Amino acid sequence: MVATIKPLLLAFSIMLLGLVLAIKADDDLTTDIGSKRYLIKIGKKLNWFQANHACTRAGMTLASIESETEQKNLRDYLYAQGHLTDGFWLSGNNLNDKDVFTWLSSGNKLSYTSWKSGQPDSTALGNPEYCTVTDSDFKWTTGHCTNPTITNYYICSRPLVPNCGITGRCKINRGFYY
Repeated sequence: MVATIKPLLLAFSIMLLGLVLAIKADDDLTTDIGSKRYLIKIGKKLNWFQANHACTRAGMTLASIESETEQKNLRDYLYAQGHLTDGFWLSGNNLNDKDVFTWLSSGNKLSYTSWKSGQPDSTALGNPEYCTVTDSDFKWTTGHCTNPTITNYYICSRPLVPNCGITGRCKINRGFYY
């Protein structure tokens, strides 16, 4: 009987360990800061386009940081959660105009910036394949977004209150307002 129980116990232990590791790997953070809800993806690193697609599937967009207050609040939140040193993709990029960084989510030029000293890297200007990624102090740097092997964690966001147009009525389905 003991010989039968040991393999079962071992199999159960391995299964339980796998479950714990799977839960830990998908240990993403969600928080509301200001007028936005953020989904901070720390379970798996993706390239910039995959991260954008994952945010879209969640009914969100890659985050656009539009003020010093928003930057500080996100930085403080990540610090409190022990994830400040992780690199995160944001929606800023120069894919449309090689000399101008814009937010993917709105198409607007970056009016507020928190670039690390020396950024955007001079090689980023004039080269249409750079996107914003945070460094270990949550300052912005440029990262190759068209290189599928360059991966980072990422931050998705959406407004807490949607802009529902002139009717003022909208419904939510899987995170999307319509």
